[in-house]
Amino acid sequence: MNGSEKEVNSVLTEDKIQEASKNSSVVAEGGVAEVNGIQFKTIQAAFDNVSDGETVVLREDADIENTIVLDNKKDITLNANGKKIYNTKDIWDVKEGDWSLISLRNSASLTITGNGSFIAKSNDIYAIDVQDGSTCTIENGVYVGNITAVYVLEGTAVINGGNYSIIQSYPDSKKATEFVLNCHDKEREQGIASIVVTGGTYTNFNPSDCWAEGEHTNFVKEGYSVESKTVDGQIGVTYYIVVVAD
Repeated sequence: MNGSEKEVNSVLTEDKIQEASKNSSVVAEGGVAEVNGIQFKTIQAAFDNVSDGETVVLREDADIENTIVLDNKKDITLNANGKKIYNTKDIWDVKEGDWSLISLRNSASLTITGNGSFIAKSNDIYAIDVQDGSTCTIENGVYVGNITAVYVLEGTAVINGGNYSIIQSYPDSKKATEFVLNCHDKEREQGIASIVVTGGTYTNFNPSDCWAEGEHTNFVKEGYSVESKTVDGQIGVTYYIVVVAD
């Protein structure tokens, strides 16, 4: 147990500690994630047991076999703590709504911090999806998906920072990387799906001028602009960086 864990544990209520001791998903050490110093075997278990307003901290990289779902939890923070969430087995399951590494459902709200990496298996899933009126705020990190990195069916994604790219391109070569951020068209037209961008770096994708919701889609909030740059030796790669407008 490190010092930070000891300090957090010292302020846990006795009832909370007793409750955790009866939870089969709790471990004394070697947990993948923790909440208030209590370690859990899986990130899903941590999400299931976190209370509104609390923080889940990743302790280890995680190769997941199912979408991690945050369901109807409010004001949760995921501190990725520099760790990586990824999959090496296919997860995609349209029937179950499993399209991503992490899915927000039933009006959940999540803020992602801690400069982690969310890397989807090639030809499989997205990194993040937002459903059922949920809200995801991304402060930093690396997000790699297939065709899309962050997808909103219904709800809002607020992107304040991070690096975004895809490993599987859209089949139409003219729009190959035009959907790195994407909303479901019907819900966006109804005003119940949105993406608001105030930061981030995007590989071969301009969030202020893309095809995601039709030609010249602009996800960038007023007061911000996009700069582009190339790097010597990286042929065919352009980085688009969102900054505060002059």
